[in-house]
Amino acid sequence: MRLKIALFLLLALAVEGVSASADALSSKVIIYRESAYVGSALSFEILANGTSVVKIRNASYYEFVCEPGIYTFRINKYKNAAVVLDVKPGKTHYLRMGVQPGFWSALPELIAVDEVSAKPVVESGALRLLDGTPLIRPKNRFGVQFAAGLGFEGHDMFYDQNGKASTLSYGGGFQIGLMYGYEFNRHFDLSFNLYYQGSVLSPPLRNVEASFDRGAMLITPAYIIPIDGGESMRFKVGAGAGYYFGGTCKVDGADVADGFSSRWSYKGTIGGHASFNFEMNTSSNWVFNYGMRFYGLRYEFNHSSNEWFPSEEEQVKPNGSGIDFIIGACYSF
Repeated sequence: MRLKIALFLLLALAVEGVSASADALSSKVIIYRESAYVGSALSFEILANGTSVVKIRNASYYEFVCEPGIYTFRINKYKNAAVVLDVKPGKTHYLRMGVQPGFWSALPELIAVDEVSAKPVVESGALRLLDGTPLIRPKNRFGVQFAAGLGFEGHDMFYDQNGKASTLSYGGGFQIGLMYGYEFNRHFDLSFNLYYQGSVLSPPLRNVEASFDRGAMLITPAYIIPIDGGESMRFKVGAGAGYYFGGTCKVDGADVADGFSSRWSYKGTIGGHASFNFEMNTSSNWVFNYGMRFYGLRYEFNHSSNEWFPSEEEQVKPNGSGIDFIIGACYSF
C-alpha cells in the first residue's frame, strides 16, 4: 500500500514538472510588421536582451519562444526603439514594429500591443511567418529597363531663322530594353542587356526632323557592395563591353532651302562602358534598380539611301559616347 502511495506521489510530481516545463516553453513574444510602403525595402534586426532574434521584413511576423522573465526588445542601431516586457509563464505577448517617414530615412518603432488588437492582424493571412533564417535571394533575375541619356558630342544639322544651331547626338536619348542577370555569389554579378535607343534634334524644329536610332547588346561583370547585409539593398559597380548595331541616321529637311532627306546607315561597332547601380528589394522576388552608365564608342558610316552623304568627318565617324540614367524592375527566380 505504501509503495502504491509513493509511486502515485512520484507520478503526480512528474506530471506537475512536465506541466510547469510546458508552461515555461509555451511563453512567447510575437513580433509583427504590417505591410506598408514606407521603408518596405528595409529589414530591421530585432534584439532580445542584446541577442539577435530575427530580421523582420515588411508584411511578416516571428514567434519568439522563450522562458518567462524580463526582456528588453530593441531594434538594432536604434537605441530609442526599445520595449521592456515582463514575459509571463504560458502567455503570448505581442510587439508591433512600424516604420515612420523621417527627414533623411525611415525611422522604425517598436510598440507593445494587446492581444485583442494584435491577434486578428497576425492571423489574417496577410503576414508571412518567418523562421528566423536570413533571406536567401534568388540568383536569377529578368526584367525591363528604361533610360534617358545625354550624348557627349552634338553635330549641327540645321539652323533656325535666328542662326541658332539644332544639333543631333549619336549618343544619349530615350532607351527601352530587357535585361538578365545572375549573382554567382555575395560579391560577383553578371548581367546582359539588350535595348533600343534613339536621339532627336535638340532643340526641335517645326519643319525639319532628324534622329539617330540604334540597338545594343551589353555584357557587364559587376562587384556587389552589400548594404546592411545585402538582403534588401546593395550597390553594383561594373564595367564591360557592348556591340552597338543598326545605327541609322534619318534626316528629313526637304521642306527648307538647301535642305535634303536621306537615311544613313552605320556599321556595327564595339564599345566599352562602366556602370553604377543601386538595387532595392521590395519583396523576396521583385527588385528595382536605379543607376547610371557611361559608355564610349565611335561609329563608321556604311551607306546612304540616296545620293546624299555625310560630308564632314564628325558625321562619317561620329562619336557615339554618352551617359544614361537608368531605372528598371526585375523579377528574381
